[in-house]
Amino acid sequence: MRLTTIIFLLTISISVAGQSTPNYEQIAFDYYRNTILTENPHKKKRVTFWTEIEKKEYLFWYPRCVDKFDDEKWSEFISNISKATTIDTKGDKRFKIKKLQTGSYPRVFATASFSNRDDQQIVTIVEINKWDGITYHIEMDNQGQVKKWCQGGWIE
Repeated sequence: MRLTTIIFLLTISISVAGQSTPNYEQIAFDYYRNTILTENPHKKKRVTFWTEIEKKEYLFWYPRCVDKFDDEKWSEFISNISKATTIDTKGDKRFKIKKLQTGSYPRVFATASFSNRDDQQIVTIVEINKWDGITYHIEMDNQGQVKKWCQGGWIE
């Protein structure tokens, strides 16, 4: 009886240890291009996309439209939990790939995932036009399932 219990616990430990963290940034970008752009298309046929994920040591894309976002806990933010560095456009012809900070307008890029709650990951997709910008905050659970998205919350 003890041997089967030990084998069972060992099997569970191995399967849990083998699970990897989802690439929240890629999931958010795929949601953006497949869902958000359907509702809010760009005026141009092709836009510049920076595949490198924007990483900051401080949070400057404040998601005012996300419920239960605790902005009082700045020191507790967990950033880029997936450790991803780039995003794959998967050959989507709506995007022309450029290096960070280059290319014509509009430009689109994604921020590293961030959160200050155990059950939440947020990735911000930013569209920069010549004189303005739009932010889309995509909120997911820790398994990478999109809960909702909202627009707004750019801090300068």
